[in-house]
Amino acid sequence: MRTKKDVNAAEMPLVVFAALLSVFQAACSVQTSERVPTATENPPVGPGPAEYSSAFELDDMRLRAIVRNVAVTPHWMEGGNSLWFQREGDDGFEYIHVSTDSGEQRPLFDHAELARAVNAATGIDEADPGLTLQVTEYDAAADTVQGTAGGESISCSLQPSLCRVDDAPVLQPGLLASPNNYLAAFTRDHNLWIRNLQTGEERALTSDGEAHYAWGKTPDSSLAAIPERRERLAKPPYASFWSPDSRLLVTTRIDERDVGVYPFIEWAPLDGSVRPKLYQLRIPLLGDELPPLESYVFDLANGSHTRIDAGDGFDVAPAGVIGWSADSTRLYMLAHDYGSRSLQVLEYSGARTRIAFESSSPTMSRLNAALYNEPNVRLLKDGAEALWFSERSGWGHLYRINLRTGEVVSQLTSGDWTVHDVLHVDEVTNRVYFTAGGREPGDPYQRRVYSVNLDGSSLRLLTPEPADHQLDGAPSFLIRSVFGLQMPPSHFSPDGRFFVDIYSTLSEPPVSVLRSTEDGHVIAELERADVTALEAAGYSPPQRVSATAADGETTVWGAIYYPPDFDPDRRYPVINALYAGPQVTVAPANYAASFSGLGQYNRAALASLGFLVVTVDGRGTPYRSLAFQDVSRGQGHGTEPLNDHRAALEELAASRPYMDLSRVGVWGHSWGGYHAARAILQHNDFYDAAVASAGLHGYQWSYPGFEIFVGRPDYGGGSVTRPTPDAVPDTIAAIGNAPLVGQLKQGRLLIVYGELDENVHPAQAVQLMDALVKADRNFDVLYLPNRTHYYTPEPYFQRRLWDYLVEHVMGAQPPDFSILGPGTAE
Repeated sequence: MRTKKDVNAAEMPLVVFAALLSVFQAACSVQTSERVPTATENPPVGPGPAEYSSAFELDDMRLRAIVRNVAVTPHWMEGGNSLWFQREGDDGFEYIHVSTDSGEQRPLFDHAELARAVNAATGIDEADPGLTLQVTEYDAAADTVQGTAGGESISCSLQPSLCRVDDAPVLQPGLLASPNNYLAAFTRDHNLWIRNLQTGEERALTSDGEAHYAWGKTPDSSLAAIPERRERLAKPPYASFWSPDSRLLVTTRIDERDVGVYPFIEWAPLDGSVRPKLYQLRIPLLGDELPPLESYVFDLANGSHTRIDAGDGFDVAPAGVIGWSADSTRLYMLAHDYGSRSLQVLEYSGARTRIAFESSSPTMSRLNAALYNEPNVRLLKDGAEALWFSERSGWGHLYRINLRTGEVVSQLTSGDWTVHDVLHVDEVTNRVYFTAGGREPGDPYQRRVYSVNLDGSSLRLLTPEPADHQLDGAPSFLIRSVFGLQMPPSHFSPDGRFFVDIYSTLSEPPVSVLRSTEDGHVIAELERADVTALEAAGYSPPQRVSATAADGETTVWGAIYYPPDFDPDRRYPVINALYAGPQVTVAPANYAASFSGLGQYNRAALASLGFLVVTVDGRGTPYRSLAFQDVSRGQGHGTEPLNDHRAALEELAASRPYMDLSRVGVWGHSWGGYHAARAILQHNDFYDAAVASAGLHGYQWSYPGFEIFVGRPDYGGGSVTRPTPDAVPDTIAAIGNAPLVGQLKQGRLLIVYGELDENVHPAQAVQLMDALVKADRNFDVLYLPNRTHYYTPEPYFQRRLWDYLVEHVMGAQPPDFSILGPGTAE
């Protein structure tokens, strides 16, 4: 273990917190301490303006934009005998028709002729040969296509090629259309309304809605309430669904009248107003009485509505609809208790609700190894049974459950490996198709595609290549609602005979192929990603690595990003780019994830400045065993992941002399921001500097819900309700960062936050700063006006991040911004 050399720095007493706030109003960047001089007489030469400019070219968003054909998205045609997909050609978009039986490929239409027709309709120079139309629909029978070009909606006939710009869409924002496209639900004045899409006639379904207790309203705690208010976005009724026959409508109502007000201030309004704007959201915090999300079923035939009763201690999950019976008379939904230790399947029929199945766990019941993906639950036999994901064996596996008796019928998968996502269920052949990791030798994060019979027999590997097969599951309702995403097309054909597979490693770019579901054999190669421009930009993929966790037994996996001009005879400072939250992994296991992952950003760009950037998925993260995940629950949440990161860095450096562990920095965002700050507090003899961005520094200042990861709060006598405004359970306080601020010694800490962050509220950063001030500790602050939680890709933040790490980890002087010039980062 190494110990830091003393740093000769004059420590200045910090001014009172009120003065700090006054400075915030004067500048975007605030420093509460003087710069610490470098400890060496001859500091190393750091990156200059040219290196910074090159680093900006390796920004993740730019890299994603210059890679062609990284994945094929199939659009299956009726019957499943053919498909079409879009590819990026030299002269614009190209559309390819594929015969699924033979694999034969041909152009879907005459691209040059259609390009001329699109350009004529949109007024683009007809000399431009490229097809700019992004096709969204192709009707083979009518020989027509629809899509968008230049921000316009375009409809085209193909024989001959004639295009026109469409009028405004019939379905306006804020409408939820019924399956038969005859009706649409929407909200108005806190109530639920129905519009006849044929006649335009409207009628109210409710009349008792009011402010903070409205029908179909998106809760203020939805993580995106401020943009919705600021931009006056029209959104469909929240978490609402139609029955297949368009007769029943499921919708929600939440009572926020007694929820405490949480203020956000927009100090520099985007509309140019001279007066700051106040947003008062109704957001519950840990320990508050939680308003239940009420779910109702409306019968459009008679106008009646009935509440779905989840029973004592349970709430219907937002968007928890599993499915409907074929005749639309039975609805199946998910419900959960406080902390999601127990889950229920509810059956609603004839205005009555019954518990069809119940499952529980001593820690947390998950329905997918990835919390940001859709639950691995599917109805079977028209609601008589269901496919169910459970970790009851210690690993994530699939089960068949009886919804009539509430019993487990069979276990479909078993062993020391984990199911990731259910991709397709074929009840005709009684086969389930899914991705899983860890069953085959090697990297447990490399997904393979398997199939198995519904009775658990005949498990079959369909993708034998040792690579990550990137058939991602559908995003969860939370992710879709926050980011405005739609459910993606299926990789599987409607008849279940074919699927499109995309696979890659960190060193081998993605390949898209058409496979048979029978045995997985490749029918045709569809695409190979073109990374020519990526390589020309100076990008080189990271190295996949493994090491031993702090327990001395468990293998953890990660990746190392190297500088483009890497010299093994040099010594490089090291950056631990971490995210140790329990819901995602961030160490890339496939080619595309190395520059488009979730939770960590622009690692290649940071490495290009002269760092070795290391990312590790330590214990407490998903996709391994339940025991691996549970290490970070409760008190282990704030210690074991960081111990694993340090152990991995030390082991990796032992065989890599070019890793200079006398210069180590750490940075992370969101949950990564929490762990970055905690790293320099707990391991102050190891890290030189930390950048803690949007950090979740104390769970008492957070939304309820985090107890599913960090443990159930106990305010006395088993109560989860805060008895006084300042009450904080010892177990919750202990995993916060504020109690550790006295351990900040020679290392440098930069706290970054956005003033309109609804994911991790600004009070998280301010409370930590208050504790640092009271402990008389030096720290730095970057305050970002008008920013929400998603500012990390912004060039300004990236430059400030680089400056901090270059100065305080590399020990060099960052380039003068006046030399770089305004707009360099744009």
